[in-house]
Amino acid sequence: MTKRIIQLLIILLPFVIFICLLWIDLCPSGVKEVSIEVGESNPYVYSILPDERVSEVQYLEGGDAFVTIEDEPTYFSVTLPHADFEQMEVELEFDSYLQPVVEIGGLADIYSESYDLKPLLNTELDQLSWLEVSEGETRLLQREHNFSSVSEFLGDLPSRDSIGVYHYDLEEPYRLSNYQATNSEQTINVSLRGYHKYLTYIKDEDFYLKVDYMDMNRTTGADDAVIRIRDEADKVVFEYFIEDDNNEQENQVDSEGTAIIDQPGWLEGVYSIELSGTSDMFWRSISTTQQYMTFTSKIYIADDVGYLSSPRATVFYTDAKHLTFETTHADSVQSVKLGSQWIGVSQSHEKYTHTVEDSGLVYGYSSLGDVKITGDGKFAFTSGMFFNPDAVALNAYSDIEALGIDYILTTYNEPEQSRQWSTASATFDVDILEKFENSTKFTISTPGLIEFGGSVDIHSITIRFLKDQMTWRDIISAIRNLMPFGI
Repeated sequence: MTKRIIQLLIILLPFVIFICLLWIDLCPSGVKEVSIEVGESNPYVYSILPDERVSEVQYLEGGDAFVTIEDEPTYFSVTLPHADFEQMEVELEFDSYLQPVVEIGGLADIYSESYDLKPLLNTELDQLSWLEVSEGETRLLQREHNFSSVSEFLGDLPSRDSIGVYHYDLEEPYRLSNYQATNSEQTINVSLRGYHKYLTYIKDEDFYLKVDYMDMNRTTGADDAVIRIRDEADKVVFEYFIEDDNNEQENQVDSEGTAIIDQPGWLEGVYSIELSGTSDMFWRSISTTQQYMTFTSKIYIADDVGYLSSPRATVFYTDAKHLTFETTHADSVQSVKLGSQWIGVSQSHEKYTHTVEDSGLVYGYSSLGDVKITGDGKFAFTSGMFFNPDAVALNAYSDIEALGIDYILTTYNEPEQSRQWSTASATFDVDILEKFENSTKFTISTPGLIEFGGSVDIHSITIRFLKDQMTWRDIISAIRNLMPFGI
């Protein structure tokens, strides 16, 4: 009898192991948590990279391990479980020294290298003694007690230049009461490289865009591209796909084409246009009948090699007050004029930062082009095409008093404090994150770390994969679908 029981157990053991592993994969509770202290190994969370921006593992007297972020940006990858989770909550235990802002972001677009950033720390907001009312996840900070609730404020908005926002999208539509469509075509003869996004305004007019582009084939791989247009609700209203030229070699044999979009009947409002492509995609000329074309966050003025016989100068305008300049070619080192100052870009593959002293919209000039310019504001290639439909966006460099704002809307909350560490978390929708086979990528953003002379110590990273809790009917159905021979 004992022998038969042992035989039965041996026969059932693989089945039991399979069910146990299947149960772990299914995660019926809807929550799968993995946590790693720096210095440990974990099959789900990988070390913070690159190594040259992160210290070796160090230890506090109490034994807590940590690494110090010494330069930015830094990244880590997360392996996704087999089950289909809907959200990921990412929690950091950290300690910040002289670093005013720490954010966490999931990679949302590989072409633009853009991350869906969420706030973990903002010391200026934490130290602000303004009056506060909150509603759901939204906090309203106000210099004077003029509004009793967030709803009251949103229902009677003050002027946008008096409102600061930090990780908050102001949903109240932006309107230009005196806007008149002109229907006259404007052409921007500026070469732009890779992903760009601009804003425009439409009222009682067709949307018209003509873009001349070139696939430069300077890197290996396909160079598919898309021009994607979103309305003010962030809904995609039109897409124009550009297929690769079937040259995936790094042979610098270029091909060119023209994209024309002509769409009538769109509602009044602000629209965003994404010129989305790899670094091999050069947008050589842009024509539009819209009055405004204001680029957000960056412009990458491309070189003219293979297009013109000699480099050309580029004029631009920006309201950004903190900018970074970089060129990737040694023969494109230059000085860029910005307002009343010149910024030397004296070496390739080096980033040069600059704070603008002039107020308002400033004039910029690059004699050679071939320079990537990023900033905390917007850009246009003529002063007449510049407009700003957004409230004042706060960042690591913002001086709230100097900005003259009276209200701040934010979804940020001060981190919890426990012993040495601050603890803060952010939640991401898995669907919007870029996937690399079975993993995704996050950045720990510490803007201005070197300039502030600061550092950020990271003690641990915790990931919570979230989905709806499964019923027994769901569990049985999932097991049936996954069993090798069905049941």
